[in-house]
Amino acid sequence: MLNLVQAAESAARNPPPSSSSSATFADPRRGFCSFEFFPPKTDAGVANLMERMERMVAAGPLFVDVTWRSGGETSAVSLAIAKAARQLLGPDRVMLHMTCAGASKATLVSHLATAAAAGVQCILALRGDDLDDFEEQNNAPFKYAIDLVRLIRSEFTNKFTVAVAGYPEGHGGIGYAVNLKHLKEKVDAGADFIITQMVYNAEVFLQFLQDCRGIGITCPIIPGIMPITNYQQFIRIISLTKVMVPDDLLDALRAVKHDDAAVRDIGSSFVLQLIQQFQNAGVFGVHFYTMNLEEPVVGLAETAGLLDPASVKIRSSEQQELAGEVRPIYWQHRPTSYMVRTSDWSEFPNGRWGDHQSPAFGDLSDFHLAAVHPPTVSPRHAIIQKELDTDITICRRLKTEQDVFEVFAKYVQGDIPMIPWCSNPLDSETSSISQRLANLNRHGILTINSQPAVNGVPSTDSVFGWGPADGLVYQKAYVEFFCDSQRLDKLERVLSAHRHLTLHAIRADGTERVGATNHTTALTWGVFPNREIVQPTIMDPVSFRVWSTEAFTLWQRHWARLYPASSTERALLSTIAHSYWLVTVVDNNFVASTLFDALDQVVMA
Repeated sequence: MLNLVQAAESAARNPPPSSSSSATFADPRRGFCSFEFFPPKTDAGVANLMERMERMVAAGPLFVDVTWRSGGETSAVSLAIAKAARQLLGPDRVMLHMTCAGASKATLVSHLATAAAAGVQCILALRGDDLDDFEEQNNAPFKYAIDLVRLIRSEFTNKFTVAVAGYPEGHGGIGYAVNLKHLKEKVDAGADFIITQMVYNAEVFLQFLQDCRGIGITCPIIPGIMPITNYQQFIRIISLTKVMVPDDLLDALRAVKHDDAAVRDIGSSFVLQLIQQFQNAGVFGVHFYTMNLEEPVVGLAETAGLLDPASVKIRSSEQQELAGEVRPIYWQHRPTSYMVRTSDWSEFPNGRWGDHQSPAFGDLSDFHLAAVHPPTVSPRHAIIQKELDTDITICRRLKTEQDVFEVFAKYVQGDIPMIPWCSNPLDSETSSISQRLANLNRHGILTINSQPAVNGVPSTDSVFGWGPADGLVYQKAYVEFFCDSQRLDKLERVLSAHRHLTLHAIRADGTERVGATNHTTALTWGVFPNREIVQPTIMDPVSFRVWSTEAFTLWQRHWARLYPASSTERALLSTIAHSYWLVTVVDNNFVASTLFDALDQVVMA
């Protein structure tokens, strides 16, 4: 793959005489790009990704890569997707992520041998998430990406092309110069080229490129970009990665944050300008973090002249083969199918309750060049986490369950800027019920997502509006929370008098308690001139089950790990994680909702 990248860079720098030399997108092809895909969380999503990936590959990226969740959790499906991509593009145009933190040498060698047997010839070597236990992490044989690079070179020599991650704005809480030093060490250990974390500032990347060259890094360096398609997702990503974004872009996006089409238009225009700045400076390759989205990514790449469809030759026999290879991996857990709500849902995936059949159904833990989990720190430093930017943090002393309840209450009151399940302050619509939520939280109904009912509010409303102008928006009241078995028992008794309220509860061990009706239902929808009804948010039992795994994990990975292993706080949070229920309740009567009245009854003495 290194030869491909070098040849593509050379071709872009030395175009045929007939090509325009102006710094515009007038030329049919001015550079190259790569597409990153992640394994969706359901079998239906994986099967649909196969179809989408086939179309996107046919557009002509230089190569594609497939992510690999830390710990090898998605190893089987990641390998299957990579193998399918290899059949479409060829063995030298597919890259597979691999993480090493906490893994044994035998496990990593096995994964690498399996990848080689599947025809994968390029590995993106990453550290991955730290282990939950600081001492265990400190004693692990593979702690850093350089350890994986060295392993590949020692065990497989030149069997693989090896890529590594670069961080133009630093990474891991260490200084910029130290990050550069570590990057140089990875290259010296055998890495062939570099892909960067997403960047939205051309000057930042170009300075990083210059600094790399200044310390002797001569290999190709490809900037990463994630197309901007949804405001909330974008804000969450940049808050987690700490990447710099121009203020004028943030202001423009904030002004239209409830209109996904407008957000995408502004984001696309900005990204095209960014790519042009790269090209003007002699940087002709771009790595797209696609988030498994098709139209916005391919549209950008085509406009920027980064695709070469003529380079792709897909044989029909291989197309048929790949469809059969991935499905059996998840087939035993095949979720119940349901009608896709709108044809463009996957291009506007906003809201937690996504379509589980969508190729884009996943979470941000599938984005591996960002530290989406807090970095492991020594126990003595855990209570001064700077990411929270406040003196009142989730790292406070926790001796009883009531102390935990108070953290949730303070979040909905705005006294704490985030909790593990919510990386941003409350939306304005939720703020309208914040006092009721605070009371519920102080009584053990630990809310992590909620919305009030809305009946025909103008789409331009400053609090509840979204989408294009001249529309009407609607939503059902719903709430999602953690609670113990005693409170859940009482809630079920209360709900017997509220037949329009639907409950679904699940525990960390997979035990479920489901109401009489438990089907996919729209939570938010809008009616707009000359358009079909739009349903951007749904409640889907399959999606809820998938999300619950992550939700329970956050108790341990994002919160309990901030305390020493033997602490009262960690024991308390672990007990809650294993004994509490994750509950969602939907009020199907959006005209006269009684959801929060019912919850008030549960917490009444």
